[in-house]
Amino acid sequence: MSNYKIKSKKIMKKVFFTLIAATISMVASAQMYVGGSLGVSSIHDGDADETSTFVEILPEVGYNFTDRWAVGGIIQYRLSDHSYYDLTFMPYVRYTAVKYKNVNLFVDGSVGFGFGKNKKTDKDGTFWDLGLRPGVAVNLNENLSFVAHLGSFGYESSKVDDQKRDSGWGAGIDLSKITFGLYFNF
Repeated sequence: MSNYKIKSKKIMKKVFFTLIAATISMVASAQMYVGGSLGVSSIHDGDADETSTFVEILPEVGYNFTDRWAVGGIIQYRLSDHSYYDLTFMPYVRYTAVKYKNVNLFVDGSVGFGFGKNKKTDKDGTFWDLGLRPGVAVNLNENLSFVAHLGSFGYESSKVDDQKRDSGWGAGIDLSKITFGLYFNF
């Protein structure tokens, strides 16, 4: 395993434990939320002429500083039907732009970084992204919210073991980028 991979895994562990410590310190506050989302996507690889289905599990924790601004973090675990998995950590800053009755429209400014493995080819990969993710929250009651993220706009970069780095800008609101979840507000 290369030094880069070892260092990136150590950084991920430090960030994860920092997030847990921050969560514990905010539990006493009435402005915290916890929850998570699920996502399913299907991506066709033209080179291999195969379609992969991905299932995403995204636990999340956040803290509302005001009625418009929040910070939080998501840990994304993604698994494919073709022996691929990845783990990503995405801290974010959230701005709620529109509040109308029980519906909030927001945008998350996030930085994601993570690593993955393809068990079929035994290749490891690392990646990061920087972007905006629009979303909508429907407040079902004082403590429970239904939340959907509707795509992403930003920059992505990935590197697989022996291949050159793949990077680029992207924007889209499509079915492969939608996640649905529930938040419990303290």
